[in-house]
Amino acid sequence: MALPQITSSDVEDLIPNCKVVGKSLGGGQKLVFPCSVDGTLCAIKFILLNNLTDDFDGTIASKVEAVRARVEREITIMQKINSPYIAKMGAVSLTATTLSEQNILFYSEEWIDGQDLSQILQSSNKLPPEEVVKLGVNIVEAISELWNLNKVHRDIKPQNITRRACDGSYVLLDLGLALDLDDKSLTQFGFVPGTKVYFSPEQLDVAHKRDIDFRSDLFSLGIVLYQAITGIHPFYTYGMPDQELFLRINSQPIIAPNTVDSNIPKSLSDIICRLLSKQPSGRYRKCLLLLNEFKKIYIELGENS
Repeated sequence: MALPQITSSDVEDLIPNCKVVGKSLGGGQKLVFPCSVDGTLCAIKFILLNNLTDDFDGTIASKVEAVRARVEREITIMQKINSPYIAKMGAVSLTATTLSEQNILFYSEEWIDGQDLSQILQSSNKLPPEEVVKLGVNIVEAISELWNLNKVHRDIKPQNITRRACDGSYVLLDLGLALDLDDKSLTQFGFVPGTKVYFSPEQLDVAHKRDIDFRSDLFSLGIVLYQAITGIHPFYTYGMPDQELFLRINSQPIIAPNTVDSNIPKSLSDIICRLLSKQPSGRYRKCLLLLNEFKKIYIELGENS
């Protein structure tokens, strides 16, 4: 999907009492401006509806409606969120406008001042065990909050996780693909949402995609934690064909992280391996059980420091 062509002046003209305070960021399907609106920092997100392409066949009208539905769903979820580990809705509500023959949607959400996990791993390759545990705890809290609303994120990956500059906590972003299990119409048959190198086995089972629950997000988190602790992806190598990647996700046994690096605590390695169980029943049946396991590792790491 192309990004809209918008300047800082355009943003300030469109939104009352708005001041752009930094450079725009292009990510995925959205152009994002850091702004101050009535003195409060926020991220203003712009989505272009012209020349729309998508991951499923259909008319332009159906594609526009699908994108609009995703944005509305994301906003609805953000308005209900009460967790410090998920970005919240901002003061600018969803608005449709036309600018230089561009049909655009925009809205605001909480500004998270920090660096996304993909950038962190690019510079440091991997994280120390205590940081991986913090990452795990924060994102499991986010997964639990979504599941309390009967939602599954479906796109947990390093690019959608930001570490706050102020306190080092991790925040889950981008709820645009979150599956609302109460809605039977938003995702078309045959379309697999998410980012393929972070798919769970359930996401690859298109015929039963509405059977997934929070444990699908736990699998994706397991991939992220594996990368963060070892510096490598458990299934994917650069240039790998999709067919081989999906076969590995579905059937390749996991090489335990502490086999890759003997300095990784076995208890943390065991949690990650369990998260990467092929069957959801092999993972954790409650987020609270997983959080308790992480807390035990915090104590273990403190005793060994």
